[in-house]
Amino acid sequence: MTYDFDLATKINAIAAKAKDSNPHWISTPHGEYETNSGNDWCRTCGLFMFKHLRRKDRKRAEQYYFDGGERAGSDSHRFCAHCGCWLRISLTDYGIEEELHYYRENGVGLNSIPDEAYSLDIMMRYASWNGDHETEIQASRGNS
Repeated sequence: MTYDFDLATKINAIAAKAKDSNPHWISTPHGEYETNSGNDWCRTCGLFMFKHLRRKDRKRAEQYYFDGGERAGSDSHRFCAHCGCWLRISLTDYGIEEELHYYRENGVGLNSIPDEAYSLDIMMRYASWNGDHETEIQASRGNS
């Protein structure tokens, strides 16, 4: 199987319309990287929540830290805890297998076109460079 660079370029152009951000976290005075049940944040929402938490806890405000800002490896897609935008991830081999399985079972078109393209773009990018996914790709096409 060869990588289809033309298709990847077209999908990437559509995916660029989806809002995304590198993932961020908030460390509390207790050292926990969590707010809102440990969810991740986009930069905009994370900074807002970080400032809000510090204003509410002025005595310990200096003990709060805003962290992250780099693409993270993940088994699945991640979304901002507040606005729901895509958080930039690098899919693991397991994540690629799960995405391929999802598309084999559900097909394309359940989400908005930019969101669908964003998901496919990430999957194609990491499937092309990581691991051996030929069997799952053939299964998703209906070839055995």
